[in-house]
Amino acid sequence: MDRPRTITEVKYHPGSGQETWVCEVIEMDPPAWARLRYVSDRPYTIDGTTLPVGTITEALYWADRPYHVWQFTAPDGTILGHRFDICINTHIWPDRVIWTDLGLDLWVLPGGVSHWQDEDEVAQLVRMEHLSPDEVAYSEEARKRLDREWREAIREAFG
Repeated sequence: MDRPRTITEVKYHPGSGQETWVCEVIEMDPPAWARLRYVSDRPYTIDGTTLPVGTITEALYWADRPYHVWQFTAPDGTILGHRFDICINTHIWPDRVIWTDLGLDLWVLPGGVSHWQDEDEVAQLVRMEHLSPDEVAYSEEARKRLDREWREAIREAFG
């Protein structure tokens, strides 16, 4: 049996370093987009929603959009939610995906209730000058865009 092909995802956080994951490649078309999967080895909590060990995170990264989207599925197949991260500088190569997180996230529950997260953290990044005025303006435009199209982006990414 062949092992799934893996790729390294590198997420940069302005002012605080990076996170790295090894993910399974579902499909990709570098440099335009990549669909990756990650299975958690520990529980996570996002906005009060517990993601248990074994949660399947499927993500779609676009090089030409100001966001990426994740779908979190419990081991029993229940969709736990979707999250969008506002981002810049997404680069997609056959062996890795690298991007910079601008800190603002949109959390969407299965019933379609959505709300923005981490606005206080973004304000702190601005105060500490880890986000430039151009990045803040870009983030605000991306927020407006996602307010209009998050439902369609979820359908496009996950059916």
